[in-house]
Amino acid sequence: MGGVPIYSVDVLLVGIVCLGLGVFILRKNPYLKISQLYLITMCMVAIYSSAMFLLHNALNENMAVLFTRYTMLTGVMVSSSILYLSLYPPCDVQGYWPIKRKQSFLFFSAVATLFVAILPSEVWFGENGYWWAPDVWTVVWLLVLGSFSIPPILILNKVWDTTKDERLKRNCTLISVALLVPFIFTVLDAFLAWSVMDMHNLLPAGLLTTSVIFACTVLNYKPIELPPFKFERRSDPAKLPRVSLVGGHCDLVKAKKADASYRMFIHEVDNGSRGMLITNLHPDQVKERYGEIKAPIMWLSGQPGQDRLDPAALTIIQHTMVEFLQKGDNSILLLDGLDYLISENQLDKVLKMIYGVHDAVVLSGAKFIVPIDPRAMDAKDLAFIEKEFVVIEEAAA
Repeated sequence: MGGVPIYSVDVLLVGIVCLGLGVFILRKNPYLKISQLYLITMCMVAIYSSAMFLLHNALNENMAVLFTRYTMLTGVMVSSSILYLSLYPPCDVQGYWPIKRKQSFLFFSAVATLFVAILPSEVWFGENGYWWAPDVWTVVWLLVLGSFSIPPILILNKVWDTTKDERLKRNCTLISVALLVPFIFTVLDAFLAWSVMDMHNLLPAGLLTTSVIFACTVLNYKPIELPPFKFERRSDPAKLPRVSLVGGHCDLVKAKKADASYRMFIHEVDNGSRGMLITNLHPDQVKERYGEIKAPIMWLSGQPGQDRLDPAALTIIQHTMVEFLQKGDNSILLLDGLDYLISENQLDKVLKMIYGVHDAVVLSGAKFIVPIDPRAMDAKDLAFIEKEFVVIEEAAA
């Protein structure tokens, strides 16, 4: 080669900018899973960009062939990462594949990546450096990329048609555009190569556009919209709690039943506290047992739907509680179903969630009630949980 093409540096710069965006988003919401997914996707984009830079500036044809395979392989990895990320923000599509079928999705992605890795590769050299040769294997590669880009657009279109949430409609539209842009620009690059037009590479602009759109989507991501409440209720003096709850404390109520915890919670919200109830009981069961509660009720359920939280999605549950605490003062949380969360997840992950909520409770001066039946817990596990709480025994409650 006669030298490194100056304009090929923009490919590398795009990768650096995208990686910086990923780190920025993760620092904004480090405990949120979608932030972690975004960082992983941006790392893939950075690797893909470096592969294209190496291809442009290969020292000879043999190295260019090697870098072509590397570029195609990492291109599939970027497409699979973008697919997974695209279906995560709209909370109504969390029941779709691949969000609920991670293992099968990873297997499909691995097969597609290995298939592309063994494809024959040819290159040509022009003023822009080395690039893919216009052959049938390039078309096959584009079809593989399309298999990762088209299905999520169809799913998002279905969600757009069925939802009445304008925010969700807007997110579906933006994400669909973000999915299409890099694929269209890749096809255009291949078309220009087939036309033997030695033009500037378009794909970096497409990758940067997609990364920025997803960054905006992640920053505006709200996994759960808390329902409004307009209930009115007067406390029954006979049911007032004997325990005075203190702001900034997390209270673990050890009792065979959660009735005392609900009475304390209802007493607080009846006296002006902002409340939110997260429970493994169906909301109709809660209202049947305790009457109308002037607080939003979030149901711990594996079935997707409005006002529901997946018990396996601890980061979303944590984000929902922390966001609620950050939106106002004099707040109270009731989490009924800690043993259920432990049965669906590893204990250390549940404890990590509790630590995050505990810090938010202390900083906001809020109140946090967690009922638990000590008979349903191993003594050692219960001892770990008690370290983060003020323990209220059944007799006191």
